[in-house]
Amino acid sequence: MANKMLCPDWVFANGSNVCVAKDRAWFTNYTPFSSYLGSIYGGEMRIAGIGTVKISTGPTSVLRLDSVLHVPEAMCNVLGWPLVEAYDVNVRWRSNSGTITNKDSEEVIACFQPGRPLMTLAVLLAPLGYSLGPSVIKKEIMYAINAVWSHEERKRWEWFKQTGEIVERVPEGTMKAKARVAEYTDKEKRWLKKHYKNEFNFLFQHGLKIKYEKERAEGRNILRELMRSEEV
Repeated sequence: MANKMLCPDWVFANGSNVCVAKDRAWFTNYTPFSSYLGSIYGGEMRIAGIGTVKISTGPTSVLRLDSVLHVPEAMCNVLGWPLVEAYDVNVRWRSNSGTITNKDSEEVIACFQPGRPLMTLAVLLAPLGYSLGPSVIKKEIMYAINAVWSHEERKRWEWFKQTGEIVERVPEGTMKAKARVAEYTDKEKRWLKKHYKNEFNFLFQHGLKIKYEKERAEGRNILRELMRSEEV
């Protein structure tokens, strides 16, 4: 029996706040979880589960992605902002080429295929027992790829991890950001500007909205955790 072919296209879409895998076979660990994925262009797609993906990008290189969403209806796999948070991503948009580097060792562990219509990861091998299918990205077509997982759906996932319960909506008051979260310090403002340019972009990348003070407070907590993780 021939190996099942997987979608080979992992497209970098830095306006997305999640990473997405089309095929279940990419996952090395997996938790079924029903949710939905949105987009700045409108529409929704079903999320079937969440887990860790490891992509073979070289003879000894593996790109690991955590908290990846399994979306069977997706046109292709998506590399969103979590990639930038986990690795140093250097891109040349005119040629759709670039590299992905380990932040600690500064070792290049993956690259993008130059000359492709979109910023597409160079994948060496499919998971064991599977093969890479033909690319779904056509040169003659203009694409607008974006994946946004809402703040409310993220809260449902966090609630499920904490309690094992699947709820339509997280009970009010159970997972609120801590009251009176301190405003950004000057150091935090500089970090925010360096990595995200402004608060709006930072909140958007984490599924939060700047018009809600509760979500801005949650964003400040997230930023402080990110800064602490850099110092470890």
